[in-house]
Amino acid sequence: MRRARLVIGADGPHSPVRRSLGLDAPRPKRARIGLRTHFRLARPAEQPSLIEVFIGDGHELYVTPLPGDEVLVAGLSDRDATAEDPEGGARAALARWIDEEPVLRARLAGAEALTKVAGRSPLGHRARGGYARGAVLLGDAAGFIDPVTAGGMAQALLTAELLAPFVTKALADGGARGDRWLRRFDRQRRALLRDYHLLTKFVLFLVGRPTLAKAMMRLMRGQPRMMAHLIGVAGGVRRLI
Repeated sequence: MRRARLVIGADGPHSPVRRSLGLDAPRPKRARIGLRTHFRLARPAEQPSLIEVFIGDGHELYVTPLPGDEVLVAGLSDRDATAEDPEGGARAALARWIDEEPVLRARLAGAEALTKVAGRSPLGHRARGGYARGAVLLGDAAGFIDPVTAGGMAQALLTAELLAPFVTKALADGGARGDRWLRRFDRQRRALLRDYHLLTKFVLFLVGRPTLAKAMMRLMRGQPRMMAHLIGVAGGVRRLI
């Protein structure tokens, strides 16, 4: 065992460091589930050039183009996909969601399944705090709402960049300032991620209302600047207002 002046827990949503520090919070009431698998398209010309989003009844599908004529298909849902079809489980649920989308169904016709369907739930994880004496949590370990806005990597990199000068100064001071710098960092981190969290909560609100969500998507199609701005918010490079 080694002792350190500072422990940085950047060990993901199920963070053992967070748990060992007693910073785990209760599971979110909205326990969303995520499923994903990969395909190699039978017709390479069918590969989308951008990430596509399909909104279904109680779920969304995200199709991401990859090298080698491959695509990643991910599904997020408020419902327990395995409970809907106990025999087929997650694989049957994802197949059913794909089948409900004519465009996606046609695109994946004859495609080769490259990976087994994998899943995770809940998608959101909360922390009672972002730091403890001699330790700080970073990225998903510090808690996150949901991957629906795809901002996880962005918020991890932004908060790591924010943390770096704090750590450098704290180590240079030899710990003379105690853990006050951790509180300052945590306040600045919450302020930095405020708009990203607000956007995620708004998108989750839409997800539970498919009719409203589809209307919003039609609006975004006609307002590319607004869409670009919201993507910037999700990526942590723009403010909501």
